This record gives sequence, C-alpha cells and structure tokens, in this order.
Amino acid sequence: MAEPGDNGARDGRGAMPLRAAARRATRLALAAIAAIGVLPSGASRADDPPGSELFTNQCGTCHVISPAPEERQGPNLYGVIGRPAGKLKGFKYSPALAKAKFTWSKDKIDVWLTDTARLVPGSVMPYRQADTTIRARIIDYIAAAGGAAKTP
Repeated sequence: MAEPGDNGARDGRGAMPLRAAARRATRLALAAIAAIGVLPSGASRADDPPGSELFTNQCGTCHVISPAPEERQGPNLYGVIGRPAGKLKGFKYSPALAKAKFTWSKDKIDVWLTDTARLVPGSVMPYRQADTTIRARIIDYIAAAGGAAKTP
C-alpha cells in the first residue's frame, strides 16, 4: 500500500522506504491499541475542548453561572451544587422539578445530564449528553465557575 508522500516507490528489492514503513507501523500500532482498549476511554487529547467551551456551546444558551443572574430559559447555575433541586427563588420550574426531593450534587447532575426524564419524570429540559467525558468536563466547569453552593 502506498504511503502519502512516497508515491508507492520501492527500492530494487520491492521494499518500502524506511520512513514510510515507520509511519505505517506507527498507525497500525495505534489502531491496535485503540482496538483492544488499552487507552482509557475518557483519555484527554490535546484538541479536546475545555469545560468552559463545552458549557458555553452546549448549556450557555439556556443557563448562566453568575452571582448577578440574567434572564434565561433555564435557571442560573451559580451555587447549584448543594442547592435543593427545583427551588431557586424567582425561577419557574416545571411542576415535576418543582416537586423534586433531592439536592444537586456532581453525581445528581451527571445523572440529570445523561437523561433528565430518568431522574425527574415529567421534567422538560431537552438536553442529553451520552459522553461521560463531556459530562464530567461540563460538571467540573460548573463547580469551578461558581456552581458550588455559597455559604453566607
């Protein structure tokens, strides 16, 4: 198989140039490692977006994390970790979420982002995120950006 840049050139014995052979071997080794799952599934890559970017792109249309709340479709997430679910003063929750009887934690937010209806049947938030790494980055960002409950 010809490698990019080697134009399929072979030496007099039909052998591939050393550099092209090394590139091919590297790609095959990486494919084999990925195929057998040696790399952790949640392993970060240099080009993975940070939590702030994920939050802005996937949550920021409806939510804000700010001590000075802005009107949005979803509640302000400032202080959400440690807050009773469905109880932010001044926000109109769905009837189902308003009746919720739990406090937000990183684990509860993880379940919520996976499938809101599983955690609170009848809730109306349409977002779901199946990727555990993306969920973890979003949740860590929420906590770091002021999402942990503030004590007076």
